[in-house]
Amino acid sequence: MTVAVVAGCSSNTFSVDEQSLTRIELSSQGQSAVLTKHEQQWWVNGTTYADQDAVWDAVDAMKNLQIQSLLASHVEFPQSFVSVRLRSKWCSLSSYHIAYIDSIGWVARLAGKAQIYLVEVAGNEDADLFLLLPTDTLLWENKNIFTIHPADISQVSIQNFEQPARSYTLQIDSLRASITSGECKNDTPVWASVQRYLSYFYGVRYLHYALQSNDSNDCSLLQKTAFAITIESRAGTKCSIVVRHKLNPRGSDELGRATFIDLNYCYVQRAPSPHQMLARWIDLDILVPPCNYFMQSVDNQSIK
Repeated sequence: MTVAVVAGCSSNTFSVDEQSLTRIELSSQGQSAVLTKHEQQWWVNGTTYADQDAVWDAVDAMKNLQIQSLLASHVEFPQSFVSVRLRSKWCSLSSYHIAYIDSIGWVARLAGKAQIYLVEVAGNEDADLFLLLPTDTLLWENKNIFTIHPADISQVSIQNFEQPARSYTLQIDSLRASITSGECKNDTPVWASVQRYLSYFYGVRYLHYALQSNDSNDCSLLQKTAFAITIESRAGTKCSIVVRHKLNPRGSDELGRATFIDLNYCYVQRAPSPHQMLARWIDLDILVPPCNYFMQSVDNQSIK
């Protein structure tokens, strides 16, 4: 394969061998994120499980980052840029800066060098490298709301703030389950119904953190908590979330009926984090059925 050469650099100077890559360091304007690979899984700052799809999208972009041309010496590198440092298990692979110039496009320069190159992601010329390489650690976190796999859940506690009588605790033990509090206390749930319910916890994801959006603080105005869910694993690990209503920016639903509550989206807060996450209401609402849901056969179930 012939590789183009631009002013002493091959066109793939900034690209990286994904097989040897084990550490990605990103920094910009005092903010930094470190991604490390351990046993084929990526982690954020060594403690938080990363969104694997987001990491591989970033790795794919860096692997295909190609030089298009060397820019004239009078072009100044922007003051706002992302510093990228890539390492393998044994050594440094690459270190460079990425920035965007409105009249030119994406540019890069090797750390400690003056030459500035016009670059693009081969096969994805419209890629936004700032979105692919964020320095905010929150944007790298796995977007699954629940940190316990459904098959490992031993207890689910529902606290319904709007309808307190609908609060209950579901206990799961091997192939049996029981309701240990609430209206259905001491009733025996149908095991098939419990299994279906637990499957709803799989892959429940938030959309993004509500940090800088226009309505990120509207829940502080509404101050209406819908419900709280705490799940516990067989090993005793707990995951607790609080779900709050989101203000409806339009003031009405799809049928034109007045409502101040957004029926499509809600805010989720997972302990102990202080941050709000935006999620789809339907994905969370299905997790708080009345306790008699578990007393029905699967064919006759009604969530509400």
